Amino acid sequence: MQEINFILTCEGTSDANLVEHLKNLLIQRGADEVSGQHADLSILRKPPGGSVREKLNAINELYPEANVVFIHRDADNQGAEERANEIKEQSENFPKTTIPLIPVKITETWLLADKEKITEITGVEPNNIPPLKNLEKSGRAKEILMDCLTSGVKKKQKKTTFYRARAQLCQELRPEGPVSMLASYNAFTQKIDELFL
Repeated sequence: MQEINFILTCEGTSDANLVEHLKNLLIQRGADEVSGQHADLSILRKPPGGSVREKLNAINELYPEANVVFIHRDADNQGAEERANEIKEQSENFPKTTIPLIPVKITETWLLADKEKITEITGVEPNNIPPLKNLEKSGRAKEILMDCLTSGVKKKQKKTTFYRARAQLCQELRPEGPVSMLASYNAFTQKIDELFL
């Protein structure tokens, strides 16, 4: 599959910022041409429920031209394997290629991997990020990222600053950067590589 037109379905709207990362990753992995977008299911008169199957049915109706669907689900406390099984079961017989995108434990874990990028965005070198080998074990990734991205920011501006900086981190996440050393990210990129076999 050399021409990819993908849709990303996420648990939350802030993860829609991964679209640019996915485009870059697909080109890097071998796609000749890539287009993609976040699935905006809110435009439906009756938006689907929260299950993967309901979202996929809506995506099939709204985006018939897509040939790949990335299904983002944080592992949370369920674990990556359970999430992968859930996605596999609910996407069975779906007419498009589906790829699970499962950060362990949450997307913020992947974003914390790149201390250099956090420093570039904030101008402050973070000193509270666990070592890469322990990052996926942390249950505090969102809080740690919030601290890193809003250090020295006034309380009233913290939320806005956090979401703006988080969006930038998602968009500029480097496929070849430190995130590539995380097991959940490698599991994800292996699924992408299967597109080009």
